[in-house]
Order: sequence, then C-alpha cells, then structure tokens
Amino acid sequence: MLFTAFSHLSSCCSRVHVPEVYEQLTSPRVLTMEFIEGVQVTDKAGLQQLGASPRSLAQLVSQTFNEMIFIHGDVHCDPHAANLLVRKGPHGQPQLVLLDHGLYRQIDDDFRREYAALWRALIFADKQGIKQHAESMGAGDAYPLFAAMLTMRPWDQIVDPQLDHLNIKAFGNKDERNMLQGYAAIYAKQISDLLLRMPRPLLLLLKTNDCLRSVDLSLGAPVNTFVITAKTCSRALAEIKRQQSPGLGSWLASQMDLVRVEFVMGAMRLMGLWVSVQRVLGLGPAGKGLGNGGV
Repeated sequence: MLFTAFSHLSSCCSRVHVPEVYEQLTSPRVLTMEFIEGVQVTDKAGLQQLGASPRSLAQLVSQTFNEMIFIHGDVHCDPHAANLLVRKGPHGQPQLVLLDHGLYRQIDDDFRREYAALWRALIFADKQGIKQHAESMGAGDAYPLFAAMLTMRPWDQIVDPQLDHLNIKAFGNKDERNMLQGYAAIYAKQISDLLLRMPRPLLLLLKTNDCLRSVDLSLGAPVNTFVITAKTCSRALAEIKRQQSPGLGSWLASQMDLVRVEFVMGAMRLMGLWVSVQRVLGLGPAGKGLGNGGV
C-alpha cells in the first residue's frame, strides 16, 4: 500500500508512524489497522503534557505532507485534525501518527513535476512560471485566481518580488482573512467554473491543502510553511531532472539550484524574524489588496 511504502521511504519516518495494517482483516472495502492511543494534533493541553512543541509539530506536519506529495506522489486526501494524533515515540520524543488511509490518490510523475514547478514559481514570485504551470492544470486565463486559491494570498502579493511576499503575516491578521473571504464571495462563479475544469487529482490536493491549513492555524504556531514547501518541491524537481538526464552535469546543475534555494530560504527566514519584530513593536505594514493585476 502507498502509505506503508511512504513510512519506510520518508526522511521523517522516525518521527512519523503509520498504523500497521492487518491484511487478514482487510478487504477492498474495509481497511483494518492497529489501534493507536494519542492526543489530537490540535489538543494544546494534551500536547503540553507530552512535552510537544506546537511549532515543532507544525513544521513536522508540513514537512511530512510536502514530502508525501512532492517526493513520493502520495496524497492523503483527508488529513484533518482528528486524523493526526501525537504520542510518545519509541525514544520518548513526540511522534506524529497518521490515521484514516482509506482515501488516497497517487499522482504520476508528469503531474507531480508540474505541481512542484507551480509551487516553486508561486514561492519565488515567478509570474511567467505561474501562468505556464497553472495553464497546464486547466486554469487557463484564470491563473491569478488559481494562484490565490492555492496560497490564500491576493495576486499582487503573490507576484510581489519582495522576499517576504508569502510571509505568514498575510494570513495571521483577522482583517486580511475577512478580505480574502470577501474576495471568495465576489468571485464565487469564477471559482466554481475553475473547479469544474480542473483534473481530479488537483481537486483532492486542494482538499488536502485546506485540511492542513486548518491544522496549522489551530496549532497557533508562527511557522512559514512556504519555506518547507519551497525546499521540498525544489528537491523533487532536482530528483526528477536527474532521473530524466542522468550524468555529472545534471547532478551539478541540480545541486547548484538547491544551494540557491537554500540561500533564498535563509533570507526568507531572516525576513520572517524581522516581520515578527515589527509585529511586536506595532510597526507591521498594512495589508495589500488585489490591485489592478488581481483576479
């Protein structure tokens, strides 16, 4: 099964547990798995008793699902809080447990490459790359709207060349969340039309993203998950490129690209620290609207 393979292939495997499947009690319609005791990932009191840091858990959840999707092409389509438990691991450290593996989708390498390239373009404010890869997924001329749906950011902010253009500050402010909800109401017809022409794997990924975003917000930890996404999708693209064009030249090019990503991500982390300082001092910049380039 896909999730069983992932549990052994993942770099997170020591910190993430997938319940054992009882094959003799499992059928095409019934999945029987090991019973696990733990606390829900959003149970802050329970996490405190386990000595689990909400910030570290938010990072682990993001790293786990980014790796599942971009590296292995496995999509757990229902990762809401009730399906993510935390328990003491074998060495006493908090361990994330993934439940409810009844709804999975495996995406092929072509789709995985396009999806990773799209997210890379979103994070690096590459307008042409966003347009190209969003159109390949059926967005057409509505690619700004599609980008806003994926990132929960207005278009002007997505293509802003500043390093902090996708910083967590944009979604942490109640007024800005209300602004995005207002845009969703205004563009409801366009969103509906866009969803109807998207490939099914992408619809499942949108559902997964919404579940993970809800978990991240519930944890209340200021983690910029875009940094984790950027590193993981860049790693996926590098591995795909090496598989398609094996050789020293391809390896060197992919390594240089990964070094560049690490440099930019380091700068983004520093910018995030500066934004946090601004917030504490009450010096945070005002939110941005959709502007003339908006959806």
